[in-house]
Amino acid sequence: MSSKNRVRRSTLIVLLCICMNLMSFGQVFAASGASSTAVTANDTSGHWAESVLKEWQQQGYLTGYQDGSLLPDHSITRAEFAALINKSFGYTSTTAISYLDVKASNWFYADIAKATAAGYIKGYPDQTFRPN
Repeated sequence: MSSKNRVRRSTLIVLLCICMNLMSFGQVFAASGASSTAVTANDTSGHWAESVLKEWQQQGYLTGYQDGSLLPDHSITRAEFAALINKSFGYTSTTAISYLDVKASNWFYADIAKATAAGYIKGYPDQTFRPN
């Protein structure tokens, strides 16, 4: 394994560990129809993860919801997790997906196609992804 691949793999592992630890603060990703313009979260003031959430929002990893919220105390979904990883690592390549519970009209369709192409997440044996 090349040094570059080792560093990338190590970075991915660290990011995954951080995400797993932060799952308790939840839905921090764009919901269907969310604006792509940066909005300052209105529900993170005083939150224990406020500085990280603001930093991630400034870096474009988090876009929040149309009302400006990040909902930091809700559980993170698999679809939201995929969106964060894709944005963090700049994954843009997609692959064809045919999960029974992921439709092309879902906000997360492209992110799940990217995650599948990148190979860091898979669906279940029953051909579902369980994005929520």
